[in-house]
Amino acid sequence: MVSPKRLSLRHLRIIFISLLAVFMSVSITACVWLYFQAEKKCENAAALNRAVIEASSIADTLKAADGSFSRTARYMHGHRSTVISGNTLTLYYDSDMHPSSQSASSYTAHINRMKENGCIIFEITISENPGKNQIYNLEFMIPQKKGGS
Repeated sequence: MVSPKRLSLRHLRIIFISLLAVFMSVSITACVWLYFQAEKKCENAAALNRAVIEASSIADTLKAADGSFSRTARYMHGHRSTVISGNTLTLYYDSDMHPSSQSASSYTAHINRMKENGCIIFEITISENPGKNQIYNLEFMIPQKKGGS
């Protein structure tokens, strides 16, 4: 009877090294993929943080201006381009969330104004341009002054 050939120690080493190389390749690929995913999440978190700060600043300015878009636009120093259209105010920002012209903007803040039950309700929406992903949304209300705008 012929006995089955046993794998030599040399063959076992080659198989082990091959499996080790495959495992290391998969591990390195997974680490690189996770690194880029973490970097993307970090960028998204930074954009959200800047959007929250800017929306809060806009809200405070609207309150100081008693809800007037024209006064709000004047109080928002550094804005090169503001668009007031009816009950909507639009502000433009660059990639670092600094005031920007419309053509060079990376982010847009749309402020919508509605009147309801003696209050002025504002909705501030900050999104990527041109109106792609909404990054942050803030709603608040201020009491309407007697005989107010």
